[in-house]
Amino acid sequence: MLDRTAFYPTSGGQPADRGTLGGVEVLDTVVREKDGAIVHVLEHAVQETDVQGEVDWIRRFDHMQQHTGQHILSAAFEQLLDADTVGFHLGEDASTIDVNVARMDPEEVIPVEGLANQVVWEDRPVSTRFVGHDELTALPLRRPPTVEGPVRIVEIAASSTGSD
Repeated sequence: MLDRTAFYPTSGGQPADRGTLGGVEVLDTVVREKDGAIVHVLEHAVQETDVQGEVDWIRRFDHMQQHTGQHILSAAFEQLLDADTVGFHLGEDASTIDVNVARMDPEEVIPVEGLANQVVWEDRPVSTRFVGHDELTALPLRRPPTVEGPVRIVEIAASSTGSD
């Protein structure tokens, strides 16, 4: 068991990071239910007591981009169609977003896609920070977090033209 890790575990519709620990391939990273510990599933045992991890950056960056894109697209669905995101799955070859709309015509998606693309093309800054419970309750979140302790917040800057 590691005392700390940079590997993201499977969570929130996002697959786990891959990479190596002590030169051994990491096949999966999961959160153990009984105590919340992060467990790395390895190709075989590591012999060293001190190991260095290396995250597959290409995969991680792809997941970061897709996850941020999901938040941008979800915000566009909410703003233009009053459609809340109820599910998200980030996969190896495709990602899906589920919104709470019973039926949607393809033409309705065109302006949503346009708004999301506009946000991406503006290359808005994305920042992260950790907040405690008190600060968290003041934030306009879609749903309350299900974890205890500090929560990592990812913020996408507003448009400089005010056209959000």
